[in-house]
Amino acid sequence: MLKSIRKNDIAEPSSDLWDVVLDMNWTGVIQHAKSQPQDAKFLDGHWDETPLFLASSLNPPMEVIQAILEAHPESVWIHSRENLDLPIHIACRYQADSAILEELLKDFPRTATARTRWGTTPLMALSMGDNSSDALMLDENYRNKIFVILRAVSRIPQIDTKKQQHLYL
Repeated sequence: MLKSIRKNDIAEPSSDLWDVVLDMNWTGVIQHAKSQPQDAKFLDGHWDETPLFLASSLNPPMEVIQAILEAHPESVWIHSRENLDLPIHIACRYQADSAILEELLKDFPRTATARTRWGTTPLMALSMGDNSSDALMLDENYRNKIFVILRAVSRIPQIDTKKQQHLYL
């Protein structure tokens, strides 16, 4: 027999996970995301940013990003209210490790081509990051990040050109 679900049985997202991310308590973030996964859906009231968005700016250990994504995978597509940034834009702008970029792009490669309100792609955000310089451009770690983004772009399903050819005949 199916148990009826009352409104009170479904936990609403709270800001608790956001607060633990803000404190950079990485062990606490992982534990909280696993025990209270609904909190990964929390949206900051002012900017509409999720815990994943905030974590992407702080370059946490990979396990933190994985735990938040496991709790709410679709949060990679939730953009900020003001600039329409996605977590991948923020991770690129703040020069997150290439492994974090890979994790953010793994299941949603289309985010690699998403544009902000100002037309900025993740690759552009990477080059405009807080620590960008000519020396950084020559750094192997930086090049790896570029390749992570390009590999994601190459995984985006291609348009069926046979269906589109009739438009050009």
